[in-house]
Amino acid sequence: MAAYPAAIERALAELSALSFVAHRDVLDVLPALQHHGEDVVLRWLEAARRLFGHDREAGKAFIRGSREAEKVSETVLSWTGQALAFLQWPAPAPALEGS
Repeated sequence: MAAYPAAIERALAELSALSFVAHRDVLDVLPALQHHGEDVVLRWLEAARRLFGHDREAGKAFIRGSREAEKVSETVLSWTGQALAFLQWPAPAPALEGS
């Protein structure tokens, strides 16, 4: 596993405690987001944790769709913020996948 700054390592540990699947998926996507900087990665990790904690399927959809979203938009925070809006609904995974 790559060495990350301490704050990112803490966020990864929190996610690992929540779910092996979420942690594994995040580690798969993280290299594609790192060039945006530590603060952006931390906000993305927090969003992933919150979405996964709210609805596991929504969290998986967010994490797994992140590589493509970053590739298309060349940014992270705009669509990360939009994804957090789905926290207001129960079971938002299908809607989140569609966005």
